[in-house]
Amino acid sequence: MAPSDSVTPEQSEAIERLPARELSLLLYVSGILGVSLDLPVVFQLSIDSAIEVLGLETGSIYLVEGDELYMGAACPPLPPGFAETMRRVPLADHRHIARCIATETAVFVADTATADFTPAERAVSDARELKSILYVPLIAGDRAVGAVILGTQTRFHDFGQHDADLCRTLGHQIGLAITNARLYGDLRAANEELELHRMHLQELVEQRTHELEVTNEELDSANEELQAINEELLSTNEELGAAVQEVAHANAELEEATQAKSRFLANMSHELRTPLNSIIGFASMLQQGLAG
Repeated sequence: MAPSDSVTPEQSEAIERLPARELSLLLYVSGILGVSLDLPVVFQLSIDSAIEVLGLETGSIYLVEGDELYMGAACPPLPPGFAETMRRVPLADHRHIARCIATETAVFVADTATADFTPAERAVSDARELKSILYVPLIAGDRAVGAVILGTQTRFHDFGQHDADLCRTLGHQIGLAITNARLYGDLRAANEELELHRMHLQELVEQRTHELEVTNEELDSANEELQAINEELLSTNEELGAAVQEVAHANAELEEATQAKSRFLANMSHELRTPLNSIIGFASMLQQGLAG
């Protein structure tokens, strides 16, 4: 098999050493892993395919997150009572996984009963009733991002170089599938964020449009009120104009009456002054005793 752009020379040599049946299984696994870009589905398909290719009985995928490991999938599925503390564990408590990831090489445990396990590793081995274990580095890009843990429960299995070559190739396939799924997940998350942003902008536009419509309605109502007020003012001005004309006419009549009164009083004063002067003169003569 000729190496592709995503296959290193070491991987190519390992692939060329594999029997035709196992090459066919790897091609089958590649097809299976290309079915979905959903990360949990890829995890489950990966571990199911790994167990099928290697003819083993149980397995799980753990990925590194900071100083911890978290379980991505298990086959067969974990029982409901399986401790949650085993689904997310400190990396330092699992030396075999840590060595597998650090060296990017497979680690074999032929007999779990005599293995130098940490208490955490012993607890997981006992809980899953494992007899032999194979730790395979999970390579994504240019680094190990986790490990595939494969094992037997009913028999011991002596893992050899052949298993290591097959598992390393399988680990690269699974790592590539996980990388694609993560990229797809990031892209989907970015698209969802953009969609939320678009919907938010649309809501803002609709809200602003509604506010403008309400403002326009208020302005139209205010304009109608102003027009009514202007019409009322015009009517009031016309009434005031008529009242001013009436007042001016009344003032003219009053002025004319005042002048007539003044003329009447002047005439009456003249008419009364002449006989009164005669009376005053005669009265003065009577007081002086003058004959006349």
